Amino acid sequence: MPNKDNSQKQRLQIWSDLYKGKSRWVRGKVKSLHLGKVVCAEIARLMCVDMTATVSDTKIDTVLQEEVIFRIIPAVEFGLALGGVIFKPCQSTENTVTVQLLTPFDYQINNISSNNKIKDIIFFDEIIWDDIGYRREERHIINASKYTITNTFYRTGDGDNGDETKLTNWAHIEPWTHIKALETIEGLNYSLFGYFTPAMADTEKLTETHGVSVLTDVEDTIQRCDEQLSYMIREFRAKQARVMVSPLAAPENRGSALPDLEDDLYIKVGIGAEKNQEFFNIFTPQIYVSQYREALNEYKRQVEDIVGLAHGAISEIDRAGRTATELRIMRHRSFVTVSNNQRNLQHALEDLANAVNYLLHDINAKPITISFSFDETTLEDWGEKVKRMFNDVSAGLIKPEKYLMEAYSLTEEEARKWLPSADSLVNNDNDLIIR
Repeated sequence: MPNKDNSQKQRLQIWSDLYKGKSRWVRGKVKSLHLGKVVCAEIARLMCVDMTATVSDTKIDTVLQEEVIFRIIPAVEFGLALGGVIFKPCQSTENTVTVQLLTPFDYQINNISSNNKIKDIIFFDEIIWDDIGYRREERHIINASKYTITNTFYRTGDGDNGDETKLTNWAHIEPWTHIKALETIEGLNYSLFGYFTPAMADTEKLTETHGVSVLTDVEDTIQRCDEQLSYMIREFRAKQARVMVSPLAAPENRGSALPDLEDDLYIKVGIGAEKNQEFFNIFTPQIYVSQYREALNEYKRQVEDIVGLAHGAISEIDRAGRTATELRIMRHRSFVTVSNNQRNLQHALEDLANAVNYLLHDINAKPITISFSFDETTLEDWGEKVKRMFNDVSAGLIKPEKYLMEAYSLTEEEARKWLPSADSLVNNDNDLIIR
């Protein structure tokens, strides 16, 4: 089996469970809010919505668009949740390249540089052929002068025989027949894959710069959120409306049946039977849910603080009670998180494009360029946005109240009250002109 560090395997499983909503505390009456999924999906959406990437080489660009860009949001989402993903190109024919999306369950990083470039990695591949299990370890070692790929093959056993045996001949395994045991590429000093990892510090392993999920420090807080949800559900269930009825008033004693789907509404009690009376008592206690809801919202805000999202991304926010400065700080937090992760994604796709370039054109391939475009409304810093809106007002492109609403967090009605009267305006090059 893959020789992964046990502690790293445990962390990877914890992240995976958080993302899937299957953490250890989710059982019985405790249900999952799936906040791990929500957090990763929100950051991935902010990163990749309306994102474009274009390569100067037409063939490479086609591979990038058809194999990666069309599924970039879920791919990034997996990477954020599991601490990274690898885009690994494979040449199926001489002029055809496909791209595999690999999670940390599929590879093991042995050495990585301080600038997040992998120097030694093992990829794991498993297959069932003729009802027998086989495993392949493909190791890539990259240095300044050459690139070495080593393949090792194992038979993992069949039936009750689980012994693993190293193979010296794999010609009978048709999908792997063409694979060489050793391949050395002189002069190739860059990776034949793209590696995306979240821009997140690892608080458990401060000396490492890779492989950490955005969920790494929110496990306890997400647990509190899930438990808080269970408290809210319990409050609703405990105080559901009920009708207490005496035996004489019970529907079966009156020749009628209970209304469909409302059998749990009526509860028979002994009161009134001794006096031969029909008795009804409606139980409708007040439901106190606001305290539970506010506690849940506070835990959600703690999750946002830890992962670097603005309040309101997954929590409820009272914008009316926030100052303009507070709102700016919150928006800037998401801006920093998104832009840092976009930079890492850009580097990964550049490495992938170079890898595809090598597979299609070999070591003598011509240099390529790749251009990126991200949604400006997602990336734009608040300060820059306000400056741009001011210039748009000066140019007569937008109404002044729109600028005031953004700059000072006003409602439209408040912004209009802020506008000066036409008599007070001096028309010169330095003044704001109301049109």
